[in-house]
Amino acid sequence: MDDDGRKKCGEESPICGECARLNLPCIPRNSAKATSDVPEASNEKSLPPAATHESPEVIKADTTPNSTDDAASSGRTDDQVSLEFTDWVALIDGEASSGLRERAHLGHSSALKVLPEARASDEDPAPVGTVPPVTLDYFSDFTTEALKDWTVGEKHLLNHYLQVVSRALVVVPDDVNPFLRVLIPMAFESTTVRHALIALSACHLYKVYPDFQRNLLFHRSMTLQGLKSDLDDPGSGPYSLAATLLLCLLEICDGTSRNWILHLHGAKALLANSPNHDPDVRSEFFTDLYDYLCCITAITSHRVPVRRSPRCISRESAHGKRGRTSIHPLYGVGEDIYRLITQINEWIRGYVALGSAAAMDESLKHNALELDQRLRRWTLNDDCIFDKELRELSAAADALRWAAVMRLSQATRRNPVPEAPTTLEVDKILSAMSQIRPGSHVETQLVFPLFMAGASSPDKASRLTVEYRLNVIECTKGFGNIVCAHKLLDEVWARANERQAVHWEVVMHQQFPDLVLL
Repeated sequence: MDDDGRKKCGEESPICGECARLNLPCIPRNSAKATSDVPEASNEKSLPPAATHESPEVIKADTTPNSTDDAASSGRTDDQVSLEFTDWVALIDGEASSGLRERAHLGHSSALKVLPEARASDEDPAPVGTVPPVTLDYFSDFTTEALKDWTVGEKHLLNHYLQVVSRALVVVPDDVNPFLRVLIPMAFESTTVRHALIALSACHLYKVYPDFQRNLLFHRSMTLQGLKSDLDDPGSGPYSLAATLLLCLLEICDGTSRNWILHLHGAKALLANSPNHDPDVRSEFFTDLYDYLCCITAITSHRVPVRRSPRCISRESAHGKRGRTSIHPLYGVGEDIYRLITQINEWIRGYVALGSAAAMDESLKHNALELDQRLRRWTLNDDCIFDKELRELSAAADALRWAAVMRLSQATRRNPVPEAPTTLEVDKILSAMSQIRPGSHVETQLVFPLFMAGASSPDKASRLTVEYRLNVIECTKGFGNIVCAHKLLDEVWARANERQAVHWEVVMHQQFPDLVLL
């Protein structure tokens, strides 16, 4: 707004909706001087009194009956004056909210201007003290001396990985988080793992700060080059496997990439060629992470490799115990549910392979019925029910259970229209979700249940509940695939509002192929 009370566009991103709505002349800032001599009478519509820089006495005078008479003599009614004032208030509110929307994406944040232009440089080592200190070195066994050859960008991205990315993938505390305890030491032992870890952190951070995309591209390229040379070294197997799994997570975090499938098959080959010796913490974590990714990605893709083995997932030696129930970093307390989800994925794969003949296959029907009954009969351990610390994990496992029931039901019936049983299952998921606080670390397990509930929600209240929690997870977990899942749900709802009976899988294959509900 200039001194004459005229509306002016922003310098970088003009927003002219208010000008058109209020029928005001839109004057760019760079032409303010050129228009400063334009007479006030040339304006098609003068601004309301509240927009001028008048004293309180003048404003008070404008509210007297005489001012009303003036308005009447000018041909304006009281309603018109009131509407003009209301529009002006709406304009102020609109400008404030548009500013909030712009700052939600921090690509133009002033915080970026504080650091030098080479703030994310991957060329020169960083001076001491350029990155805020962290206390997680207690859990990841690294020292300041180990960071002496790390650049400013690498230090900052390591810091982001320690504080945000590593915690967004697990449901356990830092002291038993394998993304800290296993991968951080390996990043200091192998440059390939180091580049892969930094690339994942950059991929996560550039969703908010686009400047870090150059770090993503650089470190991903360096990781691929390192893998190419490491494959010729027989002793680099664990490091190659770690880097490959990190690349898989990176492509999932990207949201629109389909390359995660290639890295998942690469991890399968590396696991198959790994020596068969007594499992240690590293090998157990890599196998678990591979199995976990196979389980989740197979929900929406039939090109995923099968899990490595049906063995027990949680082990006290690797992940510790809390009470009488072992909490797995990835599976929480619902490891049995993930096994059943894997079996459902395999059942759907066989169903799709048979095509039209699948409807007549009695063995498939029997297997589906058995899986459904096992899911419905599943119950939590007693200590999960009564332990306050395990209640949120228990609720997440219950939400997963009902999401799996819905997935199996939709696969067998191929009916996109919500039915009474499906609506009941939506209520079960939302009821379980209500026991989990927004922002809880357990929300990392809620993407699949929330999506299944949202895709079958027939009413406004359920959709709003799902969308709000999904929006929270978008902010806390920060993976791009969650944004795509949200967009897919919005498209499904839009078509449902138009009375189009469409299955969410059809829309997914059209617009978001190989979306991962991680």
